[in-house]
Parts: sequence; C-alpha cells; structure tokens
Amino acid sequence: MHKRPAAESSPKAAARSSRGTAGKTPAPKASAAKAPATKTKPRVPFSGRTDLSAAARRPNQAEIAYERLKAAIVTLVIAPNTPLNEAMICDELRLGRTPVHQACHRLALEGLVQIVPRKGMLVPPLSMDDFLDLVGARRVNEPACAALAAERMTDDEIRALAAIVSDSRRLPRDDLGALIALDQRFHEGIAAGARNRVFAGIVKNLNDRSARFWALSLSNETHRAETIEEHERIVAALRKRDTDRAAQAMRDHIDSFARTFSQLA
Repeated sequence: MHKRPAAESSPKAAARSSRGTAGKTPAPKASAAKAPATKTKPRVPFSGRTDLSAAARRPNQAEIAYERLKAAIVTLVIAPNTPLNEAMICDELRLGRTPVHQACHRLALEGLVQIVPRKGMLVPPLSMDDFLDLVGARRVNEPACAALAAERMTDDEIRALAAIVSDSRRLPRDDLGALIALDQRFHEGIAAGARNRVFAGIVKNLNDRSARFWALSLSNETHRAETIEEHERIVAALRKRDTDRAAQAMRDHIDSFARTFSQLA
C-alpha cells in the first residue's frame, strides 16, 4: 500500500484536529510574525523612546554653527559690515565646511547675514531705515498678539512669562547675550500664547531681525531697567485677562525701545 508522506495530513485528520480543539481560542501564528519584527527593529531610526529623546538633545554640527555664529552677530561681537569667510569660521568653531555653510545660509534667511553675489558674505550694517521698518511691523503685530494672548494663554504660560522677567532681574549686567535670549523668549512666549501660528512666525522673524538693535539699546542700563518694568506691566495685564491693557502695554514697550535706540543712534 502506498503511504502518505509523514509531513502531509489528510482532510479527515484535519477535521479531527479541529474538533479536538473546539471551544479553544486558536493560538495566533506569532512565531512567524515575530521573527522578522525582531530582526528589523534595530534598523528603524529613533525606534525607542530613549533613543529619540537622546537624539533630540544632541544638536548636530549645523545647529552648533548656527547658534554660535548667531550669538556672535546678535551681541555685536562680530560687528556690522564685517566680511565673513567660511574657512576662517570653520577654523574658529572647529567645524566642517558643510555645517558652517548651512548655518550662514540659515542666518541669511533671518537677515543676519548678507550674501553678496561674486563677493561673499558680510554682516549687514545697522541702518535707521531697517530699524524704522522693524518698529513699524512690531507696532502692528505685537499688540494684537498680546490682546489675543490675554484671552487664550493658560495660567501656567503666564507664570512662565513672569519667571522670565524674574530671571532677567537676576542676570549679571555684562551678560548681554543671556538678556537678549530672555527677551526673545518673552516675546515669542506671548506670540505662542495667542494661539495663532502666523503671528508666531511673524514675531519670531521680527525678533531675529531686531536682536542686534536690542543689543545696543539693552546695553544702556537705564533702558534695561525700563524694559524689565515694561515686561512686568505686560504680564500684569495678561493675568487680568485685559485685552486692551495688554495691547497698550506692548505698544508702550515698543515705543520705549524706539525712543531709546533713536537717542543712541
């Protein structure tokens, strides 16, 4: 008699097997699915929560070049009208040509680096025309942001703004870079609290372009103290959810900056 191979099973045997397991939940065929997943998992970038957070905390070289070069330009360590040589920047920062090149072009988009065709790059001059354009744009946008923020910011967000003001008071007088960074966080925090992404983008761009003018005005000790007091008045209006008062406090703050810079220029 011809025998079936041992590996094969007849339909009757299959039926008997199925009756023998009736009432039981069939076990999923996990063994076949798990093996490929185990093999491919390590190849997926940032597949684990720990890996993702570690990567987020680790800035790449282009980001390092951007932050360091921007800080030097904003605080006027690199003076207006200074030519920029990528090779020299690479040597100074000890970074490669590609990340420095990317950083320079990113700063050009923010108006902090000027690319001159066939000549290279330089730090743009500080012109009164640019200053007046920036102040005019801020007068239109930031009071409106403050009014919206008075309606929409959470209590925790307002407390975070108050903490920025307190940190500003404690800063050493010669730490201009940190003061400018706190000032930017304050204004961008209000724009974020307005819950309008277009406003937030506009305010960030205005902050980036205004930073060098802030460096000159905030180096004046009297204006520095006035700025902190003006920030406190803005926070007080936000706490009271007073939209008109918040808008006016922001308008007064911008006008104070404009007066101070005009006197120093």
